[in-house]
Amino acid sequence: NGGISLLLSDLRPDLQILGMDFEPKPLEDARAYASRNGLANLTFEQGDAHNLKYDDATFDGVLCQTVLTHVRDAQLVVKEMTRVLKSGGVFFAAVRWTGKKRGKCLPGNKPSNLLGIAQKSRRFAQAAVPGGDLRREPCAGDGAGSSYR
Repeated sequence: NGGISLLLSDLRPDLQILGMDFEPKPLEDARAYASRNGLANLTFEQGDAHNLKYDDATFDGVLCQTVLTHVRDAQLVVKEMTRVLKSGGVFFAAVRWTGKKRGKCLPGNKPSNLLGIAQKSRRFAQAAVPGGDLRREPCAGDGAGSSYR
């Protein structure tokens, strides 16, 4: 439904943000919300994270929100996302680590890979949040504490 793109757009109106989904329905909903709320710095496209249509080093930042556990080949998706990331750019991956796929979406499934992703993710959060305030304040969610503002 574009929730994370909508949130980032609201937090950082100075950025141009592209939201992507494989399915068309969530994109329609997100476009409608962005239009109703005047979020002019936000566009949405349908696409396949396994094969991004963008040139190498296109984006300053890449945010991967609950994607890696839902794709056919998470390692390929991470390679694609980092391919389109500019040198010195920031990558943020957020994954719900539950169930049978726990940790299996990490490149090479090695704990050392998690550290690299975490370091890049922190840089993205610091760049995305005004003032670098990374405190997490719970808000209404699924009861598991997964929704924050």
